[in-house]
Amino acid sequence: MKKQKFSLVLSLILIILFSSLSVLAQNKPAKIGIQNDKKVEMNSSPMEAMNTYLIKFPHNAENCIATLDKISKDSPELLSKIEWGCKSGDHTGYMIVDSKNEVAALQMVPSSVRSDAKVEKLDKFTMAEIKSLHQNH
Repeated sequence: MKKQKFSLVLSLILIILFSSLSVLAQNKPAKIGIQNDKKVEMNSSPMEAMNTYLIKFPHNAENCIATLDKISKDSPELLSKIEWGCKSGDHTGYMIVDSKNEVAALQMVPSSVRSDAKVEKLDKFTMAEIKSLHQNH
């Protein structure tokens, strides 16, 4: 009898464990790697280049609190990822994200402030690129 109860409990534990692993595998975060000096999402197919974007949330002093309220209500987790210039008089929020393209980057912005958001692709320069720029001028 004890052996049967033990087997039943062990079976239930294994079922729960494997069910949890299955759910986790479906919700796994994107793995980012480097390919040809570009960030790529390793678990997408085919591998797509990831670019870096600066998202700006401009607003004025009059609607500063309303902008903060909208973002904190619609995407509270986003609040910790945005750097704000409001306290120094620059009423703009800044967020740097990695995304497949500008449209996907903009989709990371809550719809309540998306129409005012600006997205700019960021790049890095190598010494060779800077040298090439000098030669072409």
